[in-house]
Amino acid sequence: MCFYETQHARKVVFVYAISGARNYPIKRSHGCRLFAHSTHVKFELMSLETDLLIVGTGIAGLSCALHFAESNPNRSVTLISKRNIFETNTRYAQGGIAVVTDFLRDSFPKHKSDTLRAGDGLCDPFVVDFVVREGPERLRELLGWGVSFDQDKKGFHLGKEGGHSASRIVHYKDRS
Repeated sequence: MCFYETQHARKVVFVYAISGARNYPIKRSHGCRLFAHSTHVKFELMSLETDLLIVGTGIAGLSCALHFAESNPNRSVTLISKRNIFETNTRYAQGGIAVVTDFLRDSFPKHKSDTLRAGDGLCDPFVVDFVVREGPERLRELLGWGVSFDQDKKGFHLGKEGGHSASRIVHYKDRS
């Protein structure tokens, strides 16, 4: 399913393409791929009123939706996805979340240095510093929303993966 959107005040109009059993890619436009059945493409129009439209249902889209909903309880939030709500890059990400939690063996400067080295000059140092320092708070936020990570009596089970000089990867059954 592919959505094109135009927003007029609070009203959002979606046009999406639906095709039959055999799909053939015919065009890529605005980051969206149209599929055609061997003989036709059917377009449908759907109208919806919403206060906030979020494109994407991965961790960023869901976090945005939760933040907005918590601070605006009387406003509406709509999330759209290219296929279904579970088909996200977040779901297929390997490893887990890199975050400094053990300040006896790790630090923000070490994490930043590892990230910049692994990024091979493509990372903005200011952004890396911001994201690394925000990590513990974002982890607490995820825990508050009910996200589970592997833990034992001592705390989080921390993994060490490529590019990291310290164990700082929180994960869930090695599927986060």
